[in-house]
Amino acid sequence: MTQTPAQPLAQLDAIADCEARIGAAFARIGAGVAALQARSCASASVSDGALAAERAANAALSERVRLLGEKQQTAVAGLERRLAEAEEELSRLRRLNRDLVEANRVLLAAEGDLNGPLADMALRAELCALRAERRLELTEIGAIVAAIDPLIASPASGAAVQPPADPTQEGADHA
Repeated sequence: MTQTPAQPLAQLDAIADCEARIGAAFARIGAGVAALQARSCASASVSDGALAAERAANAALSERVRLLGEKQQTAVAGLERRLAEAEEELSRLRRLNRDLVEANRVLLAAEGDLNGPLADMALRAELCALRAERRLELTEIGAIVAAIDPLIASPASGAAVQPPADPTQEGADHA
């Protein structure tokens, strides 16, 4: 078998053609790899950005929770202080009321005549003191209900415990 001079040239052309196609394939592969790397980097930067945004949002919410906790502690401390003051005042008024009732009993026992003006005045004073103590107790109950109401109110039902009517109006026409 003898080769013609055109055959080696044809083989070289075929090899060159294969080389060109292989080079083009490598170029396409390189472009594909570069595109994948670019997408991967972009995806990583988007993921990093989303992660940073979530961390910032989490930090903001944590700060808000901390501030709300401090505000609640301050409010609770204020309510506890007001309750202690009210308890002291209530105790003082009850003590004074007991003293008044006892003084009225002594006065009525010494007077002997239950129809006398002094006995009438003593009974009126005792009645007023008892009404004042009742109004104070109703006010205290109203304050407790008002403080507890937001804690027990159900947003779904919309129903909340109503505080009692204005205790200062009760018995005003009986005085």
